[in-house]
Amino acid sequence: MATPNPSQAKAIAGLIGAWDVDYVDINKAGVRTRRNGRFIASWVLDGRAVQDVWIVDPSGSRTTREAYTDLRWFDPKTGTWPAVFVDPEHASVATFTAEPATADGIVLHSPNLGAADSRWSFVDIGPNSFTYRDEGSDDGGKTWRLRSLYHMTRRPTSAP
Repeated sequence: MATPNPSQAKAIAGLIGAWDVDYVDINKAGVRTRRNGRFIASWVLDGRAVQDVWIVDPSGSRTTREAYTDLRWFDPKTGTWPAVFVDPEHASVATFTAEPATADGIVLHSPNLGAADSRWSFVDIGPNSFTYRDEGSDDGGKTWRLRSLYHMTRRPTSAP
């Protein structure tokens, strides 16, 4: 089995665990909507991939939670972690290509998520927190608009 280099493995391994999320979504007018939820990431497929589960708690007029998942795996040919994101509520799937992971974070690109190009970044990955940025581009990646900014805080582990 091909394995990532140490900086790539460290960036991905930093996501593993259960996290509380402060979701902040930003519309085109700049209005921010804040919600809460969880992010859970774990190694799957005999350690060859990482599955993320995104949970957004009900808020406002919404009475049910939102749930999404994505699967990322190491591609030894490109040295990257491509991903597939699944949104069962809207019956949509998006594929992402990845830049090589670094100690600074993970950046994914998708030309097929909605009307705009998408760039998802996992940055400032530390032992107890990290930040996720969702940006969109309507001009082929010349400029980017911040659509979401999520702050993750590691959930305390329960004592045995």
